[in-house]
Amino acid sequence: MNGTAIAAIYGAIVSTFAVSWNIYRDSRDRARLELSTMVGFLTKGGNQQNIVSHAFALEKWPEQFQGSSPELFLTITNVGRRPVVVQGWAIQADRRKTGNDNFLYKLTVLPKALKEGEYAVERTSDLLLLVDGAKKIYAWDSAGKKWALPRHKFRRLQQEIRSGQSAGTLVLKSFDTI
Repeated sequence: MNGTAIAAIYGAIVSTFAVSWNIYRDSRDRARLELSTMVGFLTKGGNQQNIVSHAFALEKWPEQFQGSSPELFLTITNVGRRPVVVQGWAIQADRRKTGNDNFLYKLTVLPKALKEGEYAVERTSDLLLLVDGAKKIYAWDSAGKKWALPRHKFRRLQQEIRSGQSAGTLVLKSFDTI
């Protein structure tokens, strides 16, 4: 092989890598939301509010939280590179069990513009729907794109609520939708 052939092969490899990298980088350069949930309590300490998980609160301070109803906290985080406006969130339900397709909740901080790395926390005391009839939790942005809680996290949330209910440590309230 002569020097021209080696230079041509080297140039082809480098340019292929550069094009691949640009496609990858541009495909990641967008808004992307990630949802996570927690069943817990909102506590006030000093000048700030904290969210404490249901299991931790009952383990550390059983007398303070026994008999009180926890809430579902939904954290919506912009893990993408572009700002996004989150408009709302809902729980999609099985129409045969609940009579409705979606349950919308009173918004506490949404709609909100989230920059890269920022988050918003919404909440509801409606945990009963998650035990029977819920199919998924999702949020939507101003462009109409829906972002769902991953299925494994949703199933884990349902299991946590069911086990708390069967153990008698979790009191469920009826629907509180708008």
